[in-house]
Amino acid sequence: MGGKINSQRKAYELLLSERGKVRALDIGCGRKKFAPAVGADIHPHEGVDVVADLAGRPFPFRDGSFDLVVANHFIEHVADLGFVMTEIHRVLTPGGIVALRTPYFASFKSFKDPSHVRHLTLESMDYFTKDNPLRWRLPGSFEVLYSKLEFGTGPWQAAGRLLFGICRGSYEKNFAHLFPAHTVFWALRAVK
Repeated sequence: MGGKINSQRKAYELLLSERGKVRALDIGCGRKKFAPAVGADIHPHEGVDVVADLAGRPFPFRDGSFDLVVANHFIEHVADLGFVMTEIHRVLTPGGIVALRTPYFASFKSFKDPSHVRHLTLESMDYFTKDNPLRWRLPGSFEVLYSKLEFGTGPWQAAGRLLFGICRGSYEKNFAHLFPAHTVFWALRAVK
């Protein structure tokens, strides 16, 4: 697979090596658009190429338009995550990748912003995979290529990182609120 897909840059590089060129979309990009991407946001910031509300309306792009969709700190703001994941799946090419980053459910950052409508765990994206019996009904599904928790650099975060490394499942159930990660990242491949 060419290494861990632990960032949108790594996803871009993997797709570039597989396909020779990559058309990317950054949804909810704000002022920090992923450099090679078409930027889409509800606000007309500098760097936004398409102004659109992507949280509850169909994306203004054709089916299979993008090889990579990037969503940094976007999905925690949408009320209907199933609809957004369906739209992401629709605009991705077969085998395309979506790279998602959001505040971790146990982080104060998840609850700090009053516009956040959902709080996600490391396993939240499993509901969009074909092997999950409780999966969200999409026209296709996703395969989880990579998921990780991102911790800060302080001693409490180091303790959380250590506990997570020792026992991933036990960390979320027993220690996440004591030693919280800051964010969670997923790389998912579209199965069509």
